[in-house]
Amino acid sequence: MTFPELPSLVTMDFNRYRFWSDNPRSRQLQKGSRFVSPSQQDIANTLIDDFSFFDDWKERYLYIIELGGGLPAFEEANKTEAHRVQGCTSNAWLVAELDSATSLITFRADSDSQIVRGLISILLMFFSERSPAEIIDFDVTPYFHEMTLDKHLSHSRSNGLNFMIQKMKALAANCQNASD
Repeated sequence: MTFPELPSLVTMDFNRYRFWSDNPRSRQLQKGSRFVSPSQQDIANTLIDDFSFFDDWKERYLYIIELGGGLPAFEEANKTEAHRVQGCTSNAWLVAELDSATSLITFRADSDSQIVRGLISILLMFFSERSPAEIIDFDVTPYFHEMTLDKHLSHSRSNGLNFMIQKMKALAANCQNASD
C-alpha cells in the first residue's frame, strides 16, 4: 500500500519554520538563515495529525512500518547484548552518543521486527538530538494515547516500547551525570 502525500515531519511547515531533511533523525527547522530543531511538542502535533489522517488501525500500522523503513543503517557491531533492550519480545538494540560540543544525545537503534523499527523511529523523533534534560523530562505517554498506540499495540509490544523509553532515559541520565 502506498500512502498519499502527508504533511509529515519531513515536509511540514510550522508557521514560518520548515523541516529540512529526508531523515527524521537529522530533522531541522529553518528560520531565516538559522537552523533549529523542532520542539517535542511540534513533533507530537505532527504525528498526531499524521495518524488522524488514517481511517483505520491497519493503515496506521502500515504507516508505522513505513516509518521504520527510514531508520538509518545500524552497524552489526552494535547488535550486542550490551546494547540490547531487555524486555522486548523482538530483538531491539539502542546506542546513545553524546556530542560534547552541543551536549545533545543522538540515539541510534534497530530491531529485527518491522513494527518495532517503526516504533523506534517514532521514539527517535521525540528523543534523538536532545539534551539529557529534555529526554528525561519529556513524557511521551499522552501523545501515544492521542495517536491511539496504547489501544492497538499488544501487551508485549507496549511493554517493549516502555522498556525502550526507560533505556533512553537511563542513557540520558548517564550522559547527564558524566557531564556534571
